[in-house]
Amino acid sequence: MLVPQRAERRFATGAAVFDLAGTEQLRALCALDPATRDQAWYDRFWDAAWTAALVIPDPPVFTGLDGMPYLRLELPGDAAAFEANSLMNVAGSMVEQSVGAALFASAQADPDAPVYVMSMGVLDSILCFDCPEGEPLEVEEALETPPTDQIESRMVGVAERSTLKAGQEILVGTPSEQYLSVPAARALYRHLVEGWGMADPRVALIVVPAMRPTRSLVIGKSVAEFVREGVDEALMAERVRMLSWYLPPSRRLMLMPDDWSAQSMTPLADLCAPR
Repeated sequence: MLVPQRAERRFATGAAVFDLAGTEQLRALCALDPATRDQAWYDRFWDAAWTAALVIPDPPVFTGLDGMPYLRLELPGDAAAFEANSLMNVAGSMVEQSVGAALFASAQADPDAPVYVMSMGVLDSILCFDCPEGEPLEVEEALETPPTDQIESRMVGVAERSTLKAGQEILVGTPSEQYLSVPAARALYRHLVEGWGMADPRVALIVVPAMRPTRSLVIGKSVAEFVREGVDEALMAERVRMLSWYLPPSRRLMLMPDDWSAQSMTPLADLCAPR
């Protein structure tokens, strides 16, 4: 599942690095107005953030404004001695524990004012694909224009509904471990059982050549089921958005079509161990 270890890997794994030069680069980036952030800023940020020497306070984990758990990472004081850690050193255990990361400019910074926030899915994407934006294939696909003569899309509330025109090819299968990592499967399982109240959550991988990206992870609950429970469009969209927090940013999520049966899909519990 993991990207093979190569000399050119951008986000190296292995023996931890605590880079003070990266710390100073992050300090300079944090001092800039967030409104001025451009692609060059993000490139410089990621060049430094993975191995920069940072502080993890006690308690280390807090709940963000989005309701999700984050490890707090702080830039050290200019002259203070500190116990160094780095994102590189803790990312693997954070993903295993379904925790994201939030960088703060100092120990005094308000919990509601991080400089940068990374979801669990971003960290999983770095470990799996050496890229914070997601799987490179899907990142490239997202930049393409879908064949509009084959699909119709419309906005309903805050969600996009897409309808394929007759005769379009659809392939359905089970997500591989490369597509849905074991930590992500475990996190989704726990969220769907505890948050959605699903006794036996199921998923499927659907491939639709007319869509961009072409692959989507299908959750075994339909819009019709939510409607019967009295859940409106906005809350539906929010619940799906929370699930996406566990996945690489390039991943596309969709609810089960109303005419599908969840029993034909793969039990998510089966994907929670290495396969």
